Amino acid sequence: MKSIMDKDNILAEITNHYLDSRDFNGIAITNLGVDFEKIKTVLAQLLNEEKVVLNFGDRHPNPHILAFKPESKEEQLKKLEALKFEEPIFEEYGPLKMQTNSISCCVYPSRQHLKTVIETDKYQNKPFTLLLALGEPQLAYRAFNLRILELYRNDPRYSYGTDDIHGSISTKTENELPDSDDTFLETFGFASASNFSFFETISQIFLYTSPSKSFCFIFNSNSDFDRGLTMYSLPSSKTIFNFST
Repeated sequence: MKSIMDKDNILAEITNHYLDSRDFNGIAITNLGVDFEKIKTVLAQLLNEEKVVLNFGDRHPNPHILAFKPESKEEQLKKLEALKFEEPIFEEYGPLKMQTNSISCCVYPSRQHLKTVIETDKYQNKPFTLLLALGEPQLAYRAFNLRILELYRNDPRYSYGTDDIHGSISTKTENELPDSDDTFLETFGFASASNFSFFETISQIFLYTSPSKSFCFIFNSNSDFDRGLTMYSLPSSKTIFNFST
């Protein structure tokens, strides 16, 4: 019974850390307990039950965000088994003291588990935050019709720039806008449908969220495109994505 309780407690700690952190961060494996081998055993059990996923920082340099879709369960188990604990080694750089042999592995609740604990009402009008809370990778992208960008390009309240590969949109500092129009989109790129045509050309945005803002583009039911709004102030129009899944 004690091992079951330990496993439940560890899963709760992983889940709470993810949902309470600033950017839906994973928890370092070394922060889950002092018995490293026991922690590895419990994590292997949770992996087999598809309740957690592991990020080893070898596919993206920051293991503390779930940048990409997790690897297969078999690959994660293989890498977990290969992890070896080492006593921390620190080096001093002036006033800074940094560990030079940290174990690069963070643990995240799985999408299957998050579906059982997330209260979707808490993310009302926050569709991108809801996606991240449900375990969507932070560098996943969502596409929207290219015509949306013209609204920003032609609006003097915004700075709009693109080099035909990627671009950005931001509010000009001299303008005081309501929160619903105060937009900062750090990066957008371009993509196209398989049967390439102008009207099916799409742009892409990433699901990265900052502590204060993320972004969502919307259109209404008659397919006329509306302005992109911050997800904290979305109108009741139909969203371009199906955010319920």
